[in-house]
Amino acid sequence: MDYTGVVFLVLLLLFIWQLYRGPVAVPFLKPYIIKALNHDDSEYQVTVDAVNLELVRSIQPIKIIANNVVYKKNDGTFIINAPKTSVSFSIRALLRGVIAPSSVEISAPSVYLFTTYGIGKNNRDEVNRKKLEYYFDAFEDFVERFNSEDRAYPESYINDISVKNAELEFHEVDLGRKWVFSDLNYTFERNFTNIETDFNALLKLKDRISTVGIDAEYRPGAAKLALRFYFSDLVPADVVDTFLEKQFSENLYGVNLPVSGKVDALIDFEDVLRNKDDIVKSLDTAVENIDFQFEGGQGNIMFSDNEDFRYNVSSFLLEGNIDGGVDKVNIKDADFDLGGQKMKLGLQITGMKKVLFRKFPERFKKNFGFC
Repeated sequence: MDYTGVVFLVLLLLFIWQLYRGPVAVPFLKPYIIKALNHDDSEYQVTVDAVNLELVRSIQPIKIIANNVVYKKNDGTFIINAPKTSVSFSIRALLRGVIAPSSVEISAPSVYLFTTYGIGKNNRDEVNRKKLEYYFDAFEDFVERFNSEDRAYPESYINDISVKNAELEFHEVDLGRKWVFSDLNYTFERNFTNIETDFNALLKLKDRISTVGIDAEYRPGAAKLALRFYFSDLVPADVVDTFLEKQFSENLYGVNLPVSGKVDALIDFEDVLRNKDDIVKSLDTAVENIDFQFEGGQGNIMFSDNEDFRYNVSSFLLEGNIDGGVDKVNIKDADFDLGGQKMKLGLQITGMKKVLFRKFPERFKKNFGFC
């Protein structure tokens, strides 16, 4: 009688019983986990305390869990401390002799990010321009590494990334700003025709908690980038007072009420790359459309630095769009409730490039319509 099947079944049951009792140590996987998380150690360092097999409640009940993972860039500008990281290895990569993950899940990490835009005392009026150049370069590198056709980078084998309940300190070093995000969640998904990412977190400003998030979808075939930025219960005046320099913030109109909203944009990323040397020209041609919607609660709005233009607001709903470049903003039928007095506002603003790419524009043109 062949007892091979019986022996295999008994061993499997013993293995599952052991997993129910607690994690099973698999120390021989440690170097492979480190290699999967850090294929090129010339720029980053990864350390891992222990690697276990654990039974979890999910579609994939048995997972490889790396404990106390520290992922650190050598110059100290990017650090992740993660108590638990789950890694699945890519079979496709292994068949090519490459150790790379297909899936990464990180639970409750602490993340520290230090960013420098190359802004000095003599060019602080170019803040928005420099930031856009920085983030477009970062996205270009992201696309190259995560979507290389020849799988030249291990990141090209990753199908999904999940980060849950993270704490993030984001430092804009040359601007002297620090953003602190809590309860941060991030996902990355590679689909057949697109790549999707989602970021959402809580942001605390002046003892008030707001929710902020970004959804992005990149379609490699068309080189289109669809972005959605959304937020809720955000007081714009708190952002201005906290993060903008005094001589700049004093010249911005005050919105002292909680605002929720979303901004949707469609960008031709191929056009961005074609005009990389002139970011203003790039945006003018690459931004195909921007739609926005903002809804506000009770508070007040300053339409000028003159107290006569302070309006108490019970609520408002504002919708509009920017098309044909970024120079003109159209707002139609914005509804305001000014302490019981209803108002509709039509607004067209031109000269937005100066607002976006100069530190203090002396003037830009506004056309108002009231009813």
